[in-house]
Amino acid sequence: MKKIILLALGCLSVAAQAQLFTVQTPKGPLAVSVEEFEYVFNKNKDIGKQIDPKTPQEYLDLYISFKRKVAEALAMEKDQIPAFQQEYDSYYKQLVKPYLTDKQADARILEEAYQRLQTDVHAAHIMLDLAEDALPEDTVRVYNDLLKIRQRLVNGEDFGALAQKISTDTYSAQRNGDLGWFTAFQMVYPFETAAYTTPIGQISMPVRSPYGYHLVKVVERRPARYKMEAAHILLMDNPENPSESNAEAQIKALYEQLKNGADFGELAKNYSMDKTSAKNQGRLPVFGMNDMLPEFEEVVFGLPADGAYSEPFKTKIGWHIAQRLRSVSVPAVADIKSELEAKIRRDARSNASKTEYLNQLRKTYALKTDAKALKKVLATVDSNFVKGTWKQPAHSKKWDKPFSRLSVPGTAVVVKTKTQWDALQYLLKVQERPRPGKKPQTVAYDALNRWVDEWLLSEEEGQLPAKFPAFRFLANEYKEGILVFELTREMVWDKASKDTAGLNAFFNANKSNYSWNERRSGQVFQCSDEATANKLLRLLNKGTEASKAVSLLTTKDPLAVRLSTAEAEKGASNLSREQELLLNAPGTGLKKVSATELVWVKSLRAPEPKAMREVRGAVIADYQKTLEAQWLDSLKNKYPVTINTSAWDTLQAQLVRP
Repeated sequence: MKKIILLALGCLSVAAQAQLFTVQTPKGPLAVSVEEFEYVFNKNKDIGKQIDPKTPQEYLDLYISFKRKVAEALAMEKDQIPAFQQEYDSYYKQLVKPYLTDKQADARILEEAYQRLQTDVHAAHIMLDLAEDALPEDTVRVYNDLLKIRQRLVNGEDFGALAQKISTDTYSAQRNGDLGWFTAFQMVYPFETAAYTTPIGQISMPVRSPYGYHLVKVVERRPARYKMEAAHILLMDNPENPSESNAEAQIKALYEQLKNGADFGELAKNYSMDKTSAKNQGRLPVFGMNDMLPEFEEVVFGLPADGAYSEPFKTKIGWHIAQRLRSVSVPAVADIKSELEAKIRRDARSNASKTEYLNQLRKTYALKTDAKALKKVLATVDSNFVKGTWKQPAHSKKWDKPFSRLSVPGTAVVVKTKTQWDALQYLLKVQERPRPGKKPQTVAYDALNRWVDEWLLSEEEGQLPAKFPAFRFLANEYKEGILVFELTREMVWDKASKDTAGLNAFFNANKSNYSWNERRSGQVFQCSDEATANKLLRLLNKGTEASKAVSLLTTKDPLAVRLSTAEAEKGASNLSREQELLLNAPGTGLKKVSATELVWVKSLRAPEPKAMREVRGAVIADYQKTLEAQWLDSLKNKYPVTINTSAWDTLQAQLVRP
């Protein structure tokens, strides 16, 4: 009884929270509590600081506008649309998962995953396919087949040879079953567990996964590589003119420059064809095992120290020189706890936590299933149940007796009851899927256990909003977010793209906002020294074709001249060095703009208005802003808002406090 009273008081306290503002709607007031606004503000303030800082007052104004959109969606009964309900239910199921688990089991599973991250495993396997929903006889057959294969391996047969002949994983079979190196979360959980618990050189017992059964052979283990930060220089041959390509010669010339003391970052910036990393002196995002091409990883992880660089090597995308910048060790568990928890929630290992959690709920709700009632229900099940044709007995009062009940722990107070008729109705529903080859009463017994578990979880799920305010706010945030997104798409985004007449009228009224600045196109020549630049200038002034002139000067030194074709608009952001040279060159024609650089401006276009087809995306975006502003004005008049100024003054003072 105490538990029931506490839950009632919890719900009362939620209802009695101070209201911050209220949106007046035809269906009644839409109230927003101080606690709700504080939750949303604190959740988003750090993101806002980085993108578009807002004061508490500005954020309040935005939230009021958001709630007016919610009020409009509810007035239009958008929350009653089946598509919305289906989408929201899907999100809601994901939201409740972290709350319906055993925290101690979660901690043990997290610690296990963290410890496994400390070690990399090299393993091979032999697999036999088996569908997840395979019949018991098929499961037993495949299991026994693998037991026989395991015995052959234990007796001395070659693992690789058997993998090639037997394994249904054809990719690894071609490699003698070898899967290479991996770490935690890179294999399905049962397979991972076998790889981390089987001694080196030995063969595991058959392991079930969603794909089938496996025999796992652990080849070796090593301390985890974890992650690496590196830079590289990439040169690629021209696939259209492979005979004229000289990427190998160029990369070797760059390697010689490195050996003579050249700066790696500067060479990457000036020569690497990986334009994304070249802007950052060749730096790549931090990567872990199996994130990059295997040959690239082997080279980088094999470098002896930070700052060391490799000899030129080739991958399927081109020629590289790689430099090790920083080896990243496995962080402290506290630093990656959130990341690990997210991975565990998506992983099969989360099922262990669920099992322990259900055991807790059985105690919390004092669940009791009447053994006689269970036996009576199961007695009605015959062979038709596993064929999908079973019919429950006719309803009578005798089936209204309790089957399972939830009580207040330590008392005789029954909170809720499921009857035997409820159990029969459930069996009627689940037996619609034929289950040939299984014992009817065993299948029914398993189904009833699942039914009771689902009931327990449903009861606990219903208590989550009262127990956890953060969950309540997050669930509401998802619900209202989906509503507002769909309504905004209808009223603003789709309208802006489909209203051709309105879009053209908006463009014609705002043409001055859509104009080209001066634009140029041409060629940029970057030479290794001034003498080469002068030779190139003479050749080009004599009328030698650019590609031929470059070819003549790079015969002996592949890096003597680099030719780039460039286009650029004045005022554009993220300009390359070549584009900047093109824009800064005086007039048109061929010019020597520095001791080692030549620019040939081939065309120059004066500022001019843009055509609609050239800026349609930008016009649609601006038109959307106009439509949304107009829409918000109409909602402001339609849904007046009353603010609790006293509560707001108090809350605002807290929010601005450092």
